[in-house]
Amino acid sequence: MNDYMKEHNYPQFVSIQDHYNLIYREDERELFTFAHENNLGLTPYSPLASGRLAHPFGTQITRRKQDLFSEKDKYGKTVDIDRPIIDEVEKIAQNHNISMAAVALAWLKTKVNALIVGATKVHHLEL
Repeated sequence: MNDYMKEHNYPQFVSIQDHYNLIYREDERELFTFAHENNLGLTPYSPLASGRLAHPFGTQITRRKQDLFSEKDKYGKTVDIDRPIIDEVEKIAQNHNISMAAVALAWLKTKVNALIVGATKVHHLEL
């Protein structure tokens, strides 16, 4: 698309908004290389995997009850492989006396340019 835009003297894309977090890492296969080679920033959404990386495994939160797409289609099929990741985030958070969200976001900040955080309450922004 950027080649077309450049050819027609249109503004080009400068960033890719992707779905990426400690649980969903598909973009590492090809997108990261493409973005780097084409000088495109990465600004992922769902950095906490719809709250899964902010709470111990199995914790029921309102978001999970309300977000049926996330529960069923986005993360519902990966529960067994998600648990070791979530458990490790919890262990690191406990060892450093910080929130699980802080661990997941710190890891993500080492991989991308900026994060898209969908906070719904002020305390969600307090790490």
